[in-house]
Amino acid sequence: MNVFNASFRNATAIEWIDVKRMVTAAMCATCLAASVAAQAGPIVVPNGDFSILTNAGTIGGGVVGGVAVDLGIGSAAGPWTGSFHGALGLLVPPTLTIDAAAHSATINGLLGIDVGGIVTNGAYFSQTTGASYLPNKRYTVSANVDTGGPLTIAALGAANVGISLRSGGIVLSSSATAPLPLVDLSLLSGTNYRLKLVYDTGASVSGNVDVQLFDLPQGLLTANLLASTTFGGISLNVGAITDSNTQLAVSGVGSQGAEVDTPFGAPLVAKVTDQGNNGLEGVIVTVTAPAAGASAILTSGNMTGSTVEAVTDANGEITLSAAANSIAGCYAVTASVDGTTSKAVFHLRNWSNQQMMRFLDAGSDMQQVMQDSIFCYGFE
Repeated sequence: MNVFNASFRNATAIEWIDVKRMVTAAMCATCLAASVAAQAGPIVVPNGDFSILTNAGTIGGGVVGGVAVDLGIGSAAGPWTGSFHGALGLLVPPTLTIDAAAHSATINGLLGIDVGGIVTNGAYFSQTTGASYLPNKRYTVSANVDTGGPLTIAALGAANVGISLRSGGIVLSSSATAPLPLVDLSLLSGTNYRLKLVYDTGASVSGNVDVQLFDLPQGLLTANLLASTTFGGISLNVGAITDSNTQLAVSGVGSQGAEVDTPFGAPLVAKVTDQGNNGLEGVIVTVTAPAAGASAILTSGNMTGSTVEAVTDANGEITLSAAANSIAGCYAVTASVDGTTSKAVFHLRNWSNQQMMRFLDAGSDMQQVMQDSIFCYGFE
């Protein structure tokens, strides 16, 4: 320790400046690495699953024509807040409820009346995250949406119901108005759908990422009015912008089998690359197995089902697990990325003892044929 201190005491002023520059450079390099690492991947949306008790409760309703903007919900008054409006002398505002037990946020009591011009009420949940918008990045926000019946993107647009990304309260992109390639709606189960909105920033951008969940009918009486909307499972991601040159391919085991009701031995791994074959980090990949018949239960992070999302790592890869369901047969699991037609296809086979017995009974000719998950030969 004394030798170390002496070396600094004996250093010239120029040497001391050089030492400071070296230390500063090392610190900046660390900061830069942390900054780069933060530029891709999931963004935390506080209480994105609506499970926090102190952010649960009901606001709205009550007084005809009532209005509120960013009204706190629950004893903590956030992070989700609610905004609503009625119609003075005509309509009460909708009610906004966060149910921590059900992990949901519901806007209820949407109405429209014709009094020489259609008058409606409306409401939305919103919050500003701690993440700042970055230039030339792709932001993807997703939410579960349930309106109690069948849905289409067109129906959500007509009713002005959905999700949006904002900055400083200004809407940058909305699922109700964005071009169709930037909005996706997929059925989860029953009347519950997964709604996804993609927004690409340009070279100049500012402000923090603000998420809005809205039911704001405009000029609607009954035909397109959605009187109640429930949201859940909010997720947000930032990553590289993909285009028609982006490629997606299987980078692990592409063909494998498993006994029914058991996991597959190898994970499903796919890679997203640009036209220079460089891995793209932070890209959301949607992976889909058949909704009926022989299929697999997919697991990616905290998502499980026949359709899940996975985010590419620093190498541009996604990794998820799969388990065979109870039906024997062959099928494809397909991975896709917004903005490109390139797909990665995994060929999987669920086999059973009965299937194997039928195969063995088929004779020696069939038994000499190489068996894998791409071909089932009708023995399911």
